[in-house]
Amino acid sequence: MKSSSALFISKDGLATFWFLLAAGAVVGAAFYVYRLINKTALRPQYIIMTNPDVKPLSFELDPAKLEVRDRDQTRLLLDSVFNKSPSGLDAADRCRRMMSGTAWKWVQTELLDKQNDAFRDGQMHQKIEVERIDLRRLPEQGATLAMVSGQLLRTGIHEGRLFNEVWAVKADILWLPNTSLLEHGRIPIICHRFTCRETPVASTLRRTQEGAPPLPPSTSTPAPDAAPN
Repeated sequence: MKSSSALFISKDGLATFWFLLAAGAVVGAAFYVYRLINKTALRPQYIIMTNPDVKPLSFELDPAKLEVRDRDQTRLLLDSVFNKSPSGLDAADRCRRMMSGTAWKWVQTELLDKQNDAFRDGQMHQKIEVERIDLRRLPEQGATLAMVSGQLLRTGIHEGRLFNEVWAVKADILWLPNTSLLEHGRIPIICHRFTCRETPVASTLRRTQEGAPPLPPSTSTPAPDAAPN
């Protein structure tokens, strides 16, 4: 049997020693982490407060931050609904995720289906400019009503000539908290009712000319009230 001094002098013995030491350190660290995880999992996931001086407080957003959130979501929804081209909405997936089934169905039937032919024939593109957003809180329903006014800018081609149009638009949006992360993702509030009305203001194209693409119909039929999902 070799002495301990011979073991450290031998290169093979020295390599074996450090290998066993490193392997033991790795195994020991893994075992320590495993025990720590199991020990932590047995602890309660909440803090028990039995002191009578401790009062629970419900989570509420700061009113100023809440208004900023609602305005940002309203602008994002308006961009999703009104910004479109001859092939359809610029952000159709986002639009569907921000709306309930009833509200999205109204947008499809009253906006998209009725205007598809006019946008395709006139090769029109549309963008919205929001002028004003008024918010009204509905505490009893836990909802927010957004009343919006703005204008739609349309550009198209007729008989090889470019034309521009301006339409005034007013929209009402009913916001409710998102209760379905699986369906809508991490969007904080969902549109449960959407109505709008579009009114022509100005156009560089004479619509009385034969063969001119027809005006997309304005929409004024309100959607039925929708209960939260």
